[in-house]
Amino acid sequence: IVTAPDLGSAATDTFLLNLMGAFAEFERDMIKSRLADTRQAMKRRGRRLAGAVPYGYDADPGTKQLVVNPKEARRVEAIFQMAADGMLPRDVAETINENGWRTRRFVAKRSGKRHGGNPWTPRQVLDVLANAVYIGLFRDGDGVRPGRHRPIVPQELWDRARAQVDARRPSKQARSKDPPFWPLRGKVLCAGCGRTMST
Repeated sequence: IVTAPDLGSAATDTFLLNLMGAFAEFERDMIKSRLADTRQAMKRRGRRLAGAVPYGYDADPGTKQLVVNPKEARRVEAIFQMAADGMLPRDVAETINENGWRTRRFVAKRSGKRHGGNPWTPRQVLDVLANAVYIGLFRDGDGVRPGRHRPIVPQELWDRARAQVDARRPSKQARSKDPPFWPLRGKVLCAGCGRTMST
């Protein structure tokens, strides 16, 4: 059994406390450095680090890397095709909801609460259309990095869908420098689904 020494206020006790603190700090920095090195190595190999598994993929139980979910992947490709054909995100959401498609259901590991299985919203459609994971990339800071997972969407389809979305985005010059103040922003929840309502 390892026990901590019974230290008082003598000079030798203070010295020993400082020595133990220095070793603890050294060990913490070594662990931090090893974790950073491991993350960089995984990035260089195109590996997934962490985070939520995007719609269209599952996490391999052993490696935690992305593997294609065939049913969801077909739906993701259909969403990109509709967007590339000029459909608005609102119309895409209405169409897929009418087809009975729902967001992914999952159970939170810590709380055990069930989430998802809801109708799609235009915002969620836009999130799918903006996620570079579907062309084999991972977000990395402000940019992207190559991944080793199989892409779901061909590059040509991605480009066409992104062109349609970007063409409808207002220019930065057109946006007001001083956006209006909304005192209830982020505070009003939908009674039906529990999501935050937007202005």
